[in-house]
Amino acid sequence: GSCLREAKLAELQLTHPFLDGGGDIGKVRSRLPGLTARLDRIIARRTKMVKRAQNKEREQIQRTNSILEMMKNESPFFKPRGGAPPRGLKDYPLFTDKELVTGEELGEGEFSTVSEVRQYLVSDRCHICFLHRGYQHQSSNVNATSHENEDCDQRSTSGSSTV
Repeated sequence: GSCLREAKLAELQLTHPFLDGGGDIGKVRSRLPGLTARLDRIIARRTKMVKRAQNKEREQIQRTNSILEMMKNESPFFKPRGGAPPRGLKDYPLFTDKELVTGEELGEGEFSTVSEVRQYLVSDRCHICFLHRGYQHQSSNVNATSHENEDCDQRSTSGSSTV
């Protein structure tokens, strides 16, 4: 095995003289003793001129936020009504699973599923029903973000929407 290895090495040195410091590169290096030091200085100078990479993650987050803001501004769901300030997600009522009759699945994400709402099963006396029908509620101290009305008799109220 050793003889074969030495024969192959000798063949490689003949066909590829630049390997192992031989050939033209070896001759140039022997004539220019400071070549390695000069090359190191040139490389160091050029790497100082290279700009550092910017944080692409921050740019992507900013771009995503601007796209979401644009979509929110164009959406009729978030538009203010009658001079009122724009509504946010917390301004809309929440329903329990028992209060909704859902239809087909419209989409699915990592954390939620979007389904068509075919019917609401809440009382007519419930403030959420008034909000969904577009009535103005007189009381300003009613929290419309959750449905915790004990008086609801779960009487069926029809509606069609998406949640």
